[in-house]
This record gives sequence, C-alpha cells and structure tokens, in this order.
Amino acid sequence: MPLVLAPRGDNNRFSQDSFVFEMLAYGFSVLKKGKHGYDFIGEGPDFVVSHNPDDLDDSLFLRKFRNVPSVVHLHYQLQYYTDWHSLELSLSNTRAAIVPTQFLAKQVVARFPDVKCHVVSNGVRKHLFNPSNELERARFRQQNGLGKATKLVGYVGRLTQAKGLDILEMICKQIAKMQVALVIQFPFWHNSADLGECRRSLSVAQRLKELAPEKVILYPDKSPRLAPRPLRFLDALLMPSLSEVQPMVVLEALASGVPVIGTRATPFFDELLESKEMDGSCQFVDLPSRFRVGDSKLDRLHLQELHGIVSRLIELLEHISSPSDAQRISMARNLPAKYVDVEMYRKWTRVYSEHHQSCIRGTDASLA
Repeated sequence: MPLVLAPRGDNNRFSQDSFVFEMLAYGFSVLKKGKHGYDFIGEGPDFVVSHNPDDLDDSLFLRKFRNVPSVVHLHYQLQYYTDWHSLELSLSNTRAAIVPTQFLAKQVVARFPDVKCHVVSNGVRKHLFNPSNELERARFRQQNGLGKATKLVGYVGRLTQAKGLDILEMICKQIAKMQVALVIQFPFWHNSADLGECRRSLSVAQRLKELAPEKVILYPDKSPRLAPRPLRFLDALLMPSLSEVQPMVVLEALASGVPVIGTRATPFFDELLESKEMDGSCQFVDLPSRFRVGDSKLDRLHLQELHGIVSRLIELLEHISSPSDAQRISMARNLPAKYVDVEMYRKWTRVYSEHHQSCIRGTDASLA
C-alpha cells in the first residue's frame, strides 16, 4: 500500500493539502496526523511520501519504516528549516527528495550527497488560474467601487516580514496619492488550528487598510480553491518578499496573463526568465546582497534600504498598463508547460515509480 503523509495544514506551511489528497487518484492512501502523531493500524506501507520532512512525526514515521522505499518533498531553502534534527533524520531514512527548483537541488546535493535529488516544478491549477476577459474585470471593479482609470494591483500571501510586510506597509502609505488600488489577499482558513493566526492576519490587514482606506481592498481568503480567483482580474501582481523558493503566486499570475512586479527574492526568477517567452512579463527590484547569498537566516531591511526598494517599486507601479484580453491570453500561453499541475503530477508519479516501480496504480497508463 503506497502511503502519503498528510501535511500539518497551518497557515505557516506551504499549502500542499490538495496536492496530497489528489494522490488518491493514483492509488495512494492518505494518513492524517492526529494529536499523538501518526496512528498507523493495519498492513505496513510499501512506499511512503512526506511533504514535511522537518516534522518530528514524519521523521519518526520514516525511521520506523526505513526499509520501505520513500520520497520526501523539500519546499524551503535549507537555511530556513528550524528542526534540523528531524530533517536530517528524515533524509537519512529516505531514498530520494523532490524539490521545485534547480538552485534548491544544488543546496540539497551539497548538504546531503547520498540523497538522489529530482527537480519537479510546482504546478498551477489551470482551472482556477486563466486569463479573465474585459467583462469579468469590469464586474470586479464595479463590485469594489473602482473607476476604469484606476489601475488594480494585488498582493497575495501571508502578512509576515518574510513576505515583505515592511515594504507593503510603506507602499500602502503612498498609493493614496496614486491612480492605483491595492487588493490584499491573505489566508483566512479559520479552523481551530489556525484561529490565532487568522486573527493576527486580519489585524495586520486592517492596519494596512487604515493607511489608505479608499485604495486598499481586503480579501480574506477562506476558500483557496474556490473560483473565481481575484488574481485573474488584476493589472499587475505585487510580490515584495524578502525570501522565496518558487512562489506559486507568481506562476498563478503568469498563467492568468497578469504581469509581475516584485523583489528578486529567489534565484528561481533567473530560472524562470531563461525562457525568452517570459520577456517583459516580470519586473524585479534587487534586494541587498545578504538576502541573495542563501547561507544565513532571514534579516530585515535597514530603513535606507527599505526606502530605496519601495521607491523603485512605486516607480514601476506608476507605469503599469491594463493588459488587454489578447495580451493576457498571449502571456498565459507563453508560460512553459512544466509549470502546470498536470505536468507536475506526471513527473511526481514518474519519480515515485522510479523508486518503487509497483507502488502507483495506473502510472504506466498515465505516462503513455
């Protein structure tokens, strides 16, 4: 029985929940963690997948079944994992790791040379993220009281320092004087485990809106897989992060034909822009060199650095246009197929099959 361990599902983790449960279609069973770890009853698994190898319960499960083939997914730069003991324990009891970018693969291979590392990009759900048309955008603007001349920019993500909260706050102070409105979409998955985080996020979001009440629109995202997604109606995505690996929201914007303005928060952007088709779709402002080295913990921007970055982002925002239907469709078509969820699942199952040929029902047929 092939088994995938369900992620913790809190707001501070990568949102792998749907990725995990969609593996049911490939013959996996999903084991959810309870209050006391993984309560496994019945026949032992013949293959195990973990998305949280730094979680103590995942690492203990992998050690318990260390003679069973397994693959772990790594979603963060190594220096930002906090439980190194659990991470090392997991990787010492697995055959392979899947990472979303080339630069992260180099980090993993350098630190864990005995683990075979596969690069498989995260994939956009195309049924949720695709180009909007003029009528849809006009309806969204009307619902939010926006005039046609106002450019619509959006921020999507957690409201934390790592995601550029200082930058976002300073931009909110300045857009009151601009022909720009800012949609701030943040996770608000109000189950019992996330209630405290949701309240904190809502408090931060309300503080940002107070800086420009007429120009900031709050969107507490209670259903991240519910269509239509507001991102589709934007004129540009603002991504002011200090550190990322492969920000899904950037891929979602490009799949929707929405250009990206942001900080160069990850070496992945160099990988993305290697494709000539992506020329002009993204504009990035450099961060100080210490954020690009990748061998130290996350720092905060000094005030002078913050002012400089915000000034350059504001300049880019002042010059955005509203992409037409045709421009949005063209941009979406130019996104390479490897960034789409269908291709991601195909490659995941191929890696799983490589490390345990008989573990996935129907793999050969799906790859034919």
